Amino acid sequence: MGQNVGVFVDVSNLFYSAKSAGVEVNYCRLLDYATASRDLIRACAYTGIDPENNSQKKFIDFLSANGYKVVCKDIHKYDTGRIKANLDIEIAVDMMLIAQNLDVVVLVSGDGDFARLVRAIQDKGVRFELISFGISTSNELINLVDRFTEISTITDIFRNGGCHGIAPILHERGMQPATPFIGLAHN
Repeated sequence: MGQNVGVFVDVSNLFYSAKSAGVEVNYCRLLDYATASRDLIRACAYTGIDPENNSQKKFIDFLSANGYKVVCKDIHKYDTGRIKANLDIEIAVDMMLIAQNLDVVVLVSGDGDFARLVRAIQDKGVRFELISFGISTSNELINLVDRFTEISTITDIFRNGGCHGIAPILHERGMQPATPFIGLAHN
């Protein structure tokens, strides 16, 4: 019997780290890598959305069609021009709720705010793995996790490759892609 794995992607953190590095992440390849030869129980992608931006809906639909349960929160626009939609609580709550059904949790984020969450999940006897850009990842987080993967070391992780890994797996298991939960989380 294989290990049960849950994958939790902090899309904003990943997006801005990738943008800073001048690359785009292939989310299908990311999910393939994170699950490896393990049994995927849940894959969640957490993202802020701007209701006025139609291209974001296409991205959300893409994630949903490729194995992710998408949790969205409307972005908040500050007077300074800064935009933010903090989904850390949603990630933490979802991870804690499903942890009892998992052998491995994979977090895709470099946010040091998750340090306490790492310890809580590990205290439940669950292995905690982290995937992110090392340069923008909290050292505390790297030192706490059971396994850290520098995202740039993953073969074909940057965009141009197609999405062919997770969709056939979902179909084979008789599963449909997740429906995005747009607006489920509110400010």
